[in-house]
Amino acid sequence: MSSAKPKKATKSRRRETDLERLFRPLLEGVSHKFRTKATVRGHSVDFLFQGIKLAVQIYDDCWHANPEVYGPGKIPVTKIQRDIRQKDVKIDDALQKAGYRVEHFWELDLRTRLSDCKCRIDQIIGECKMENQKFGVGLDIGTMNIVSARKPTGTPSFNNIRDAFLDLELDAKRSLKLSDVNYVERNGSLVVVGDEALTMANLFKREARRPLSKGVVSSGEVDAQEILSILIQTALGKPSVAGEHCFFSVPASPLDDPTQDVIYHTEVFRSIIASLGYTPHPTNEAMAIIFSECENVKFSGLSISFGSGMANVALAYQAMEAMSFSLARGGDFVDQQSAKAVGKTASQMCSIKERGVNLAAPEGRDQQAIALYLKSLISYTLQKISAQFRVMKNSIDLPEAIPFIISGGTSKAGGFMDVFQGEFDKIRSSFPIKISEVRQAKEPLRAVANGLLVLALEEHEG
Repeated sequence: MSSAKPKKATKSRRRETDLERLFRPLLEGVSHKFRTKATVRGHSVDFLFQGIKLAVQIYDDCWHANPEVYGPGKIPVTKIQRDIRQKDVKIDDALQKAGYRVEHFWELDLRTRLSDCKCRIDQIIGECKMENQKFGVGLDIGTMNIVSARKPTGTPSFNNIRDAFLDLELDAKRSLKLSDVNYVERNGSLVVVGDEALTMANLFKREARRPLSKGVVSSGEVDAQEILSILIQTALGKPSVAGEHCFFSVPASPLDDPTQDVIYHTEVFRSIIASLGYTPHPTNEAMAIIFSECENVKFSGLSISFGSGMANVALAYQAMEAMSFSLARGGDFVDQQSAKAVGKTASQMCSIKERGVNLAAPEGRDQQAIALYLKSLISYTLQKISAQFRVMKNSIDLPEAIPFIISGGTSKAGGFMDVFQGEFDKIRSSFPIKISEVRQAKEPLRAVANGLLVLALEEHEG
């Protein structure tokens, strides 16, 4: 037998047998992907469920010597059958060492007890799903978006909800129902939450209300905590297991606005998440980006999360935080300042920005104002980072160059990275630490949630 050890299953050219065609319909409606005619470590597998680590072999009664038909007191087993049985055992052993559960379905069962086979494969898949399910959730609590991340099997899945709400009169209830708008009824009024809140705000030329302001719980919103509970519950759902670990993002203390209360903000969300049955773990937002994007350099890097309320900054070397702080300017600053410049609401400018603005070639007065303030935000952030490094220059001494990772929804504007690179190049020679590269996170809106998920999964695995 081959001793090759390919990590991924690959298709062979062997044709599907009559028994395999008989078995295949039993998998209709199964949510997990599977491959037929796959190979694992050089061995053939009839049906391979890679995501839940299940290998299913379909056995012909004669060649593989079904013990219900062949053996003592039954049809004698031939030498050829014994040799095939030994080969089957070796294949099973190799698959099990590769981490797979191996199950066999016999010809006799498929031809005479097909409904029992259906029940059996459904039960097996359910058990494998539970055995391979990964627990833990990452939760990025941003001023504009709340993003949760899970990885029950395979690739991470994300759930995003807008961190915004709008109150309407009760007589709007019928219209909201007809249009399938997400809302809750409370204190004699209707509260529209999520993306619909921004849409409605633009429709009625009102400002959507925000339970967070400048990256922390809004002190000016008396309804903030109640609305946040609704939004967090929508984003998280119920825990998969009691006390499931939830790592949630919190900002560092802002250098330029000491009035912002990060401690109160942290404890509000700790309480909300715990009330939903999770075990909460507050984690620095910018550090989460490093856990998401810097695995190949042992979690070393400098990161900026350009969010709506703040720009969060962190420096880490081999997963150890060396420095973190935030700046009280972000996408909201751009929306508010550009709105003042052109005489529109911040919600309207936010919608224009999110539809797409190219910093290199803005179109019209609105986009020009947005581009101007985005460039101002980049310049301001880099100046503050340089200044903070100079303050701490004697306490930071990295042995090698590290990557500079840019993330956050505000960084998704067209040409943002070109402008950022240009501004950084102006100060690169005097920058206190060596930078190996400047790059954007693979998915700027999801990087924080993904990094928090990495920590949550690690916590559950112990």
